[in-house]
Amino acid sequence: MGFKNFMRGFLPILAAGALFYGLCRNPKIETGRVDEKGRLERVGIEKVVGSPSTKTLRPGLSRILNDQYQIKKRMSQKKEDCNGYDKWFLDTYEMIKRHEGKRNWVYDDATGRSLKPGEKARGNRTIGVGFNLERNDARERLEKLGLDYNAIIRGEKPLEDNYIDILFKEDIEAAVSDARRYVPNFDELPNEAKLVVTNMAFNLGYNRLSQFKKLRQALINENYEEAAKEMENSRWYHQVGNRSRELVRVMRSLAQSR
Repeated sequence: MGFKNFMRGFLPILAAGALFYGLCRNPKIETGRVDEKGRLERVGIEKVVGSPSTKTLRPGLSRILNDQYQIKKRMSQKKEDCNGYDKWFLDTYEMIKRHEGKRNWVYDDATGRSLKPGEKARGNRTIGVGFNLERNDARERLEKLGLDYNAIIRGEKPLEDNYIDILFKEDIEAAVSDARRYVPNFDELPNEAKLVVTNMAFNLGYNRLSQFKKLRQALINENYEEAAKEMENSRWYHQVGNRSRELVRVMRSLAQSR
């Protein structure tokens, strides 16, 4: 093998090693917390993923590297090392992921059944962690990541884990924003109440959540037993099974701890 051929094969390996070293060692990406809008701050990542060695990465991959690094780094820490805001956000992240499950192929959210190409769905075509492929912005969001929306919704291609993670994180950010809009004193609520309301916002969306007017008033009054009762006294409670029962238990635990 000539020297030129050796260098042609060695340089990409060297560049990849430099990128990995930068992600692990760059002190400017050592912190990641949720800001006041519910977003994990992206700190210093541009200096790493913006280097010449990463110009050939697929669209959206630099964001994925940053988002995954920040979330997994915080989740790898001991819970007591997280401040209160980060802790409830990460607990919410884990709970919603458990409630929704994760699917790489399109499925019918009414039956939970995977859909083959050409097969009709009774409910919404869904993928990832509860990502509705029929929502108005679904095509735009997938295509921004360089993905083939038509092939994914038809069941011809899967959604890779990296992209599932970034879509899920964006949806949680939106749920936190909706929860703040729904409850004016959201930031003053106990972490457990924030977790419950954000989970409901993710599950229901703002329009349906806003119909829980008595629940909203109970939260404003910090009456958590009444809030739990209002959650039970709804069609939603009977529609989503164990998910709603767990959320009611969490809400009721706040009343019992007082």
